[in-house]
Amino acid sequence: MRFRCAHAAHPDGGVAVELCLAQLAAQAAGEPTQRRANLGFVYFTEELRAQADTILALLKLRTGVSNWVGASASAVCASGAEYVDEPALAVMLGRFEPGSFNVFSGAQRPPARGTRTDRASSAAYTALVHADPLAPGLPGLVEDMARKLDSGSLVGGLASGREAPVTIADRVLRGGLSGVVFASDVPLVSRLTQGCHPLPGSRRRTITGGQDNLITSLDHGRAFDALLQDAGIVDRAPAPRANGQGREALPQEIVADFDLRQEAPRRDE
Repeated sequence: MRFRCAHAAHPDGGVAVELCLAQLAAQAAGEPTQRRANLGFVYFTEELRAQADTILALLKLRTGVSNWVGASASAVCASGAEYVDEPALAVMLGRFEPGSFNVFSGAQRPPARGTRTDRASSAAYTALVHADPLAPGLPGLVEDMARKLDSGSLVGGLASGREAPVTIADRVLRGGLSGVVFASDVPLVSRLTQGCHPLPGSRRRTITGGQDNLITSLDHGRAFDALLQDAGIVDRAPAPRANGQGREALPQEIVADFDLRQEAPRRDE
């Protein structure tokens, strides 16, 4: 039984919600989806950030679901659609056993480690976490949250946007961490969609040139040359092109690791 999900774009957050609700209703009538949802997920682009309170209130009223988590972001992806630089939102409704999840934030504490549910499972096993990237000491906050879970494992990501983003944990929040803690008897499958790891032997560098999200210069030199140096390649090489040229200049263990990740079998969440 799948969760019901929907997405829509409209400058009026209320209209966007109504468009999503119509999709959710159609799914409930004609597809094998879960009924009696008790946890909602909502993500919206920063163009709707100022309407976050209205969006959340309307979702609670129209769905009857009181517990919601989510965040604002620069872009929203949903079921083959991607919304960038336009007002849009994505909504998902899920059904979980009572007591198997707890929404948390700075104002709502999660269950303590070692707490058991009525079914004798760990009440604080893993968590979906949304973080404000402007929160002071964010790495420490993430580590502290992991220590509050019996598995030590959490998934999630950063809210984003040109201006201060917001997160959702039963209400609209700014700053810190929030999300939902799941019990150990909730089966979860996570997938890494974005990630990076440091190159062995690399050193701290200073960004000295760039445009938007593109770094062009490091330590007053060409950024690609710095990458090759940190990767252990002494000779200068042409910058990589869109067709993949320059790939042969990278260490083979890095290329092999990337290929292995790309070829790994995927499982639906």
